[in-house]
Amino acid sequence: MSPGRGAIIGIGELLWDLLPDGPRLGGAPFNVAANAHRLGYRASIVTAVGRDDLGSQARAIVKDVGVDDDWIQETPDVPTGTARVALDAGGNPTFELVRPAAFDRLSLDDQGVAAIAAAAPAAFVFGTLAQQSRSVRAATEALAAACPAALRVYDVNLREGSWDVETVEAMLRLASIVKVNDAEATILGEIFGLRGRPLAAFMSAMLGRTGCRGVCVTKGPDGAELLIDGVAVRGRAPTIEVVDAVGAGDAFTAGLIHGVLTGQPADAALRGAIALGSLVASRAGGAPDWTAAELAQLKAATPAAIPDSA
Repeated sequence: MSPGRGAIIGIGELLWDLLPDGPRLGGAPFNVAANAHRLGYRASIVTAVGRDDLGSQARAIVKDVGVDDDWIQETPDVPTGTARVALDAGGNPTFELVRPAAFDRLSLDDQGVAAIAAAAPAAFVFGTLAQQSRSVRAATEALAAACPAALRVYDVNLREGSWDVETVEAMLRLASIVKVNDAEATILGEIFGLRGRPLAAFMSAMLGRTGCRGVCVTKGPDGAELLIDGVAVRGRAPTIEVVDAVGAGDAFTAGLIHGVLTGQPADAALRGAIALGSLVASRAGGAPDWTAAELAQLKAATPAAIPDSA
């Protein structure tokens, strides 16, 4: 772990992805935290699990991958979250979530917020799924207010049947960086009257609408586009063999957070994020093992990001 780096904290869902080849622990905030730990950060997850076998197994795995479990709560009356996952021919997942789930019951009092704030978080990451819960959203908003210097990354992650416009708008207002995939950009474009705009123009409009610092759109094997601090860049993905794309977007998010926190130029931050997302897509599971040497090798094979314009 690099000295002086603040914590990266995921807020929201911790759940079991029930994949065709068996269950794997996942949930976007956890996947981001696991990859952030491998990048050298202190990493934590603020969530809840059931008082059941899946909850106990989840906590054991969280600790095993190096993510702090101090802020994982237990709920006695709701089971640990699960999601049935199906993969298409290209390894792209669809999810069928079981609700209610324990992560919906996450709740923080003033003491809990103060304890997390005392860890000096450098960044929070959250999505849409768990934020539909009033208590989860209240916890996220309280942490953001208590840690105004922390980066607030909203990885939109729209899951069918598990999002609504009001929640998305609330999280957009809270975020300092917004990340969506190209399909989600189309949905947001429809919602906010930006239909048919090129991605660079969409990102600029979203920046003006939300007042956030940056907007990023991922495009799977076609790379990604980023507008941050007034600089717009686009990058292509390296050639890889996709095993499954579960967690690839979360790894990308961790890489982007790392690039921003370490003050990298937009092109370097985007290239590193694309490389990490591609590395995870080349392996099974949402948070597979990887080494710094493997990431460096794939980053070297990732095309340099170039300036973009509307």
